[in-house]
Amino acid sequence: MNIAQLLEDNRIFARKVDKRLLERLVEEGQKPVATVISCSDSRVPVEVIFNQLELGKLFVIRVAGNVVADSSVKGSIEYAIEHLKTPYLIVLAHTECGAIKAYLEGIRKGEAGKLLSCIKIKSRELSKAVIENMELQVKIILEMGCVKRALGKGEIEVYGMHYDLGTGKVNILSKNGVRTV
Repeated sequence: MNIAQLLEDNRIFARKVDKRLLERLVEEGQKPVATVISCSDSRVPVEVIFNQLELGKLFVIRVAGNVVADSSVKGSIEYAIEHLKTPYLIVLAHTECGAIKAYLEGIRKGEAGKLLSCIKIKSRELSKAVIENMELQVKIILEMGCVKRALGKGEIEVYGMHYDLGTGKVNILSKNGVRTV
């Protein structure tokens, strides 16, 4: 795969895409059903795993380790809640997360190190650490003013979910900060 192939694949997409849908999304704007904070891992293609392949269905915020650490992520969440009015906000963790592995290995150099330093977990076992980090990110989100207001008005539900790379299945682990399993 090279850049020319990526551009050719885009041309194929552009030829096949529903032009009426594109026009409608330009004219009417987006109205996604959910906001998903997901890891940047290429094995976690959010639109694919939720089978939401039509443009405009999901508002996806991707960051290594699904870490809600700075204004770019928090501002995107705020935009989704206050302007797009998405009724569901999902923090999507996944098995074998490279960012959590790097955190557990003590990597703290460079920009990735700065991001990883925002992870505050106790677990040393990868599978438990992934879940603990997801719970931490949900907690951070639940403390945001815009989320508190939307929850208070019944306008949003916040979910902690876990995607299994080996099975392709997503499981709900919490709703509005309360464990479901």
